[in-house]
Amino acid sequence: MRRDLPEEIRDAIELLEKFDNLQKHEFRAGDYENAIEDLNAYLTENPESPHIIFIKNIKLTYTRKLLEQLPKLHDLTFSDWLPYMMPFLFTAKNEIDMVIKSYPNLGKYYKDFLAIWMDELLKRDKELDEIESEKDSCD
Repeated sequence: MRRDLPEEIRDAIELLEKFDNLQKHEFRAGDYENAIEDLNAYLTENPESPHIIFIKNIKLTYTRKLLEQLPKLHDLTFSDWLPYMMPFLFTAKNEIDMVIKSYPNLGKYYKDFLAIWMDELLKRDKELDEIESEKDSCD
């Protein structure tokens, strides 16, 4: 079956398989994101492809796998957590939403994962607001 697929799809699947087996988070998240981007690009460039349903299913399968693994990732450092944010908030947002609709329990995993460092980001945002406010009062 795989030999019948275009090279771009085969390469993306290889990245997804690599992502699924990697331990280093910066590479893992990057492989997942690159694969999703490559598959999205293929779909954009080939809107009449006979592989559309296969591609959508592959994206959803690996997105579900990623969401299922999130409870094991709660001890990540900020530098390991951050690479996941690009696909989570942009690249794979649609796939994540679709998976969560089908598997609502994974929505909690997703929200809990986002919350790991979100408090720190919000705290920093508030600090920056205070700095800007002080600057404005000095002007």
